This record gives sequence, structure tokens and C-alpha cells, in this order.
Amino acid sequence: SEGLLILTNDGDLTQQLMHPSKSMEKEYHVTSNQAFENAHLDQFLVGIYTPEGKLKAKSVERQSARRIKIILEHGAKRQIRVMFEALGYQVTKLLRVRIGSLWLGDLEPGDSQALN
Repeated sequence: SEGLLILTNDGDLTQQLMHPSKSMEKEYHVTSNQAFENAHLDQFLVGIYTPEGKLKAKSVERQSARRIKIILEHGAKRQIRVMFEALGYQVTKLLRVRIGSLWLGDLEPGDSQALN
């Protein structure tokens, strides 16, 4: 995966971003190895049962035949990849574009931006 990454030594911010009791949206652009079936897009919203438990997305939007925008509120480890694999898809690209109100924007790989 690639995209937006937040590096901080602020414990309060870390708690807001990471604690399961907090609801912090994370938005991803996901490309798969094959076209998505419409029924599978709906399944992301209803929930997918996996060995890790029931996983679901807050929002899913088709961007092209093989690419979707997916928003998670509570992201489990490798949640997107696990959900895709449970439906028979392989993730070929996973780009995190937003965490809460922070956007990747036009930052290139390796670039950084200080926040106040």
C-alpha cells in the first residue's frame, strides 16, 4: 500500500487517530485484478464474514471497472485486502488518500508536509 501516512510524537493525536473507540474515516483508492460485480460492491457495505470477523466499509463508490473508492471508519489490519480476497479479488494497488480531514492532495511519494 502507499499514500498518506501521518508521523507524530503527539500522544493525544495518536489516540484520536488510532483508538478503536474513535471514529476516524480513512479513504482509499483500490485497484483490483479484475472488474467488480455490482453485488460485491453492495457486500462491502453490508459486511463480509472473514476469519477475522465481520468486516465492512462505510462507503464504496465505483471509479472504473477495476477501481473503487472505499471509506472505512474502523480499519482492522489489512482489512481491505482481506475483504477483497474473501470475494475472490486481488488488490493490485492500494492508495490511502485521506485520514479524517487530512488529504494526500498532490504530494508525491517521498514528499512530506509539516502540520501545526
